[in-house]
Amino acid sequence: MILENHGALVCGTSLPEAYIFHHFFELACRAQVGALAGGTPLNIPAASVCEERVKKFGRMGQYDAKSRDWVASMRWWKRITRITKSKRQDSWTSSFPRRRESRTNLENTTPTSNRR
Repeated sequence: MILENHGALVCGTSLPEAYIFHHFFELACRAQVGALAGGTPLNIPAASVCEERVKKFGRMGQYDAKSRDWVASMRWWKRITRITKSKRQDSWTSSFPRRRESRTNLENTTPTSNRR
């Protein structure tokens, strides 16, 4: 279901199934937008061809936590969040000036008087 001004609402019997349905829905939308952007009339297959394709390749109700699509998506998600966390930490720490003096150099200096 597509909600006006809100986006897609996708349901499934499990979280992996709903996630994978949403992923395929997004891919189909991208393909449609790309096809429409071509500016030429679309070549839409007959309904019987579409039904045969679903029978041959459709996997309705076979998506669960062991599905290769779900496992691959979770592996991708972990990699992306790890990269994002490291970038966030790098940008956060890089905003502070870094000390270039070593601890031995600091110990050898004499304290200066308090300035006000």
